[in-house]
Amino acid sequence: MTRKRVCMIANLDVTHHSRVHRAAAALAKHYAVDLYHLPEQDVRETLNESLIEGVNFYALSPRGKLITKILDHSAFWLLSRFSGKQILKRGIKYDAVYTHDILAVYAGAMVAKKNNAVIIHDVHDLYTEVINQFFPHKSS
Repeated sequence: MTRKRVCMIANLDVTHHSRVHRAAAALAKHYAVDLYHLPEQDVRETLNESLIEGVNFYALSPRGKLITKILDHSAFWLLSRFSGKQILKRGIKYDAVYTHDILAVYAGAMVAKKNNAVIIHDVHDLYTEVINQFFPHKSS
């Protein structure tokens, strides 16, 4: 029997994000986990092997400096849409899609719809304190 595949999407740097590591490690005990993240860097060199055993890391960062600046300063859905397209290009059939943050939901919905998969969203970022990081009250 083959293991079910889970596509985990985090629209953030996962190098020092223990919440993502723990979720990926828990899923990897029962499923084949592919963790897609931004920005691109070699995550495996900085993480404890016991946390990432069975997790495949894939960076989804555009290489060109101009496109990176455009995506970083555009609407968040552009970056999520880019991530979704990059994941779909790999052509892997996923049974479930786990999105770690609200900015990854659009990409997760794209992948889930294409694969007829279940989508799971970690809603920790729906708290006002977390959302306020995008809309600071003291901004001009």
